[in-house]
Amino acid sequence: MPNRAAALVAALLVVLGLTACGGGTAAPETTVTVTAPAADDAPLPGAPTSAAPSVVAIPDLVGRNGAIAQNTLKELGFTQVRLAADPRSGRSVVVLPENWTVTKVEPAPGTAVPTTQLIVVTMTK
Repeated sequence: MPNRAAALVAALLVVLGLTACGGGTAAPETTVTVTAPAADDAPLPGAPTSAAPSVVAIPDLVGRNGAIAQNTLKELGFTQVRLAADPRSGRSVVVLPENWTVTKVEPAPGTAVPTTQLIVVTMTK
């Protein structure tokens, strides 16, 4: 954890430097205490953890607006949502999913899968 301690010391120096540049007005005296983190501290927020991804059932999105379907999957926690153009649409790329309608979802609706699994949402215009 030397990097965290170094970051705390750097932050302290910045704070002290900013208070020293007060511009002629006397700033109230501030005391800052920096303590090194213990070895058994919990991981920082946003730090990768080894927790297994949750398992969620794929909802039935066929016939729904593409943007709403995409948002629904992301709100359920799916991290890999790909949009595909239905070959019958005559298009090769989905642009502005709010102008598209879902025709198929893979894996099939009702299938319980980890939230890290790739979900392909096929749409037509």
